[in-house]
Amino acid sequence: MFIGQIADWAEQKLFLPPAVASAFEEARAHDLAGVAAGRYVLNLVEGAFFLVQDVSTKKVEAARSEAHRDFIDVQYLVKGIERFGVAHRQSDLTPVEDMLDEKDIAFFPTPRHENFVDLREGEFIVFYPGELHRPLCCVGEEALVRKVVVKVPAASVGKPLLAA
Repeated sequence: MFIGQIADWAEQKLFLPPAVASAFEEARAHDLAGVAAGRYVLNLVEGAFFLVQDVSTKKVEAARSEAHRDFIDVQYLVKGIERFGVAHRQSDLTPVEDMLDEKDIAFFPTPRHENFVDLREGEFIVFYPGELHRPLCCVGEEALVRKVVVKVPAASVGKPLLAA
C-alpha cells in the first residue's frame, strides 16, 4: 500500500513502479472533474484502464473488504472524502465471494487488525495484489464522492507481486 497526494507527485512517483506512475499520469491528463463517469482505456501501459465513478459512501458495516490478484489499484479522490479500511494480507482469510477469474475481485469478511485511512480531494492510495481494502466508507454522514480508479496489470511491473 502506498498513500500520496498530488501536491507531492513529483517526488512520490519515484517510489512507484514506472508502469503505475505512467498509467496514473496518463489518467490524470484527462479532465477528471468534468469527464463523464465510465471506463477509459489507457495507452501507455498495455491492459491498463481507469474508471471514473460518482458513488455514495456508506457506513463501514455496509462496505465490503476486497482484494485483487491481477491488477494494481490506484484510487484517486477527485471530490469529497472517503474512508478506507486496510489490512495486511491474511492467507487464512477465505473469500465470501470469489470473482477473481471473472472480474479480478474477491470479497472477504472483516479482516483482523483492520486500520482506517481517510482520503481527501487530491489524495490517492495504491493497493497491490492481495492487499485487503474496504473502500467507500463514509466519514460522518454518507456522501457523494467522485473518484478515479486506475487499474494497472500487475504483470506490467516486470515481476510477480503475488503468486496466483
